[in-house]
Amino acid sequence: MHSHATVPAADDLVATASSLVPYLIENAALTEKARQIPAETIRRLRDAGLFGSLVPSRFGGYEHDLNTTARIVVELGRGCGSTAWVYSVTAWQSWVVATFGLEAQEEVWASGPQAVISGTYGPNPKQQTVARVDRGFRLSGRWGFASGCDHADWHLVQFLALEKASPAQASYFALVPRQDFVIDDDWHVMGLAGTGSKTVVLDNVFVPEHRSLDYRSMNSGETPGATRHTNPIYAMPLMSVTPIGLALPILGVARGALDSLISSAVSGARDSARGKFADHTLAHAWIGEALASIDAATLVMFGGIADLTAVAKAGRRPSIDERVRLRRDYAFAIHLCVQAVNLMLNCTGASGIVLTNQIQRAWRDINSAARHIGLNWEPYAIQSGRIALQLEPNGLF
Repeated sequence: MHSHATVPAADDLVATASSLVPYLIENAALTEKARQIPAETIRRLRDAGLFGSLVPSRFGGYEHDLNTTARIVVELGRGCGSTAWVYSVTAWQSWVVATFGLEAQEEVWASGPQAVISGTYGPNPKQQTVARVDRGFRLSGRWGFASGCDHADWHLVQFLALEKASPAQASYFALVPRQDFVIDDDWHVMGLAGTGSKTVVLDNVFVPEHRSLDYRSMNSGETPGATRHTNPIYAMPLMSVTPIGLALPILGVARGALDSLISSAVSGARDSARGKFADHTLAHAWIGEALASIDAATLVMFGGIADLTAVAKAGRRPSIDERVRLRRDYAFAIHLCVQAVNLMLNCTGASGIVLTNQIQRAWRDINSAARHIGLNWEPYAIQSGRIALQLEPNGLF
């Protein structure tokens, strides 16, 4: 356990994140080229204390609410989508770790609340070998899409294994320290390239039982950590919380791109073939619709976070209807951001395809993120429609 550090006010943490935006914009192309977040960027995030936002106070963290962390992510996204993505998914892994038993939490935060935790969701039995052994599991195989793993102190893996007292298989998560995995540098992509979402490889790694937790209890909110922390945010369902960390960076990227577009228009940027695009009626319409889409996405995202927080503070779990609506709304916010950035790219003309242009990077990052299973619009629209028609929901919620 760590002594309680002074907890920075929510607005101060958000302002600190905002102050990093010029640095992030300046280094966005470098980050993309490196295919991972530069060590200097991680150092600045750590020095700013941002990784402690969702860490429980008993381990020296700030235990801020989801809204505060959400605002930090959106600010970072205005500067660099890849950086915001890595910060967001690792910050939200801190929330996940807080649902484990105290012994695991003490190991993860032994050196303080600024530990970086990456994660791979979705078991893949074709690439993974799992054996239940005395007092734990032995894991071998590949866990892909490990955003930020280059800087991770721990990695969270999901896998299928036999239940302890029955022949049935169940889904589990386990925490693996950095010395127990290697990284396969296989991240070559068109968008969010700087996230370094490479593949983590385990070779006959023993994971003690206390560093594992079953998915069923995590998605019901009935976890060991929920009983040990008094803050109700740690008792929310996994699938209602973690997708927030995927959606928010994209909202920030869309905002940053629109800021850049408007700034260049107002300062008189000129496409030689068309004249000043700020004089074109179509540009007025496209920018107006992009503004509306991003404002609507913001309301939907932050409204969902407020609703989820209110449910937690009331001491109850969200209903199936509420959970399906949350997942739909997170995905819809990204759907709106896709529409907005497509309109923005229309505004830029030929200058928009230059690799130094912030709009084209935002277009690639947002359209790439929208293909994530946790954000893909159509499945969540279908699920919401099924609920409305009094049919069983299908998919993640």
